[in-house]
Amino acid sequence: MGNFCWMCERIRPNEAFSGKNHHRHLCRECARLPKSERERKRWLDALWEMLHRQSNISRKNLQMAAMWASEGDAEVAALANLVIDIGIAHPHRRKRLPFIRRNRPELWKRMVAAGMAEEWPDQDPLDEYPTDDAPVVLDHRPEEPLEESAIGVTDYDDDEIPF
Repeated sequence: MGNFCWMCERIRPNEAFSGKNHHRHLCRECARLPKSERERKRWLDALWEMLHRQSNISRKNLQMAAMWASEGDAEVAALANLVIDIGIAHPHRRKRLPFIRRNRPELWKRMVAAGMAEEWPDQDPLDEYPTDDAPVVLDHRPEEPLEESAIGVTDYDDDEIPF
């Protein structure tokens, strides 16, 4: 069985790893790459993890993203700035996309452009459900009341309940 290289995301045989790199899950090919490229990949992975795997974008995450936005290349900086804006707008992952789409349309457009979200149809699926303020109206009431025999209700004494 082989080992997983985190950078190239392939399962490689044990011979493709050496000493310290085996412990770091970094194959020889990826270890030969410049440190700046390995760091860039690590930063991009960490930013995607903040958005999709963590339940909360913490203050520490925002500080790290700000540091990477100032030090990284253009792609890392753009993603880091987007993570910062998302973390400020709605730090919790739960119901993040509907909230941002409804309340922050400019941020939603940036997320769609970055490939973080897909454009939804014009009508939000959450808009179909009644809110607590709106009265619920049943429009499927029968015109004539049903007889007890049609419903299956009969009068039983307490001692004769069939179940």
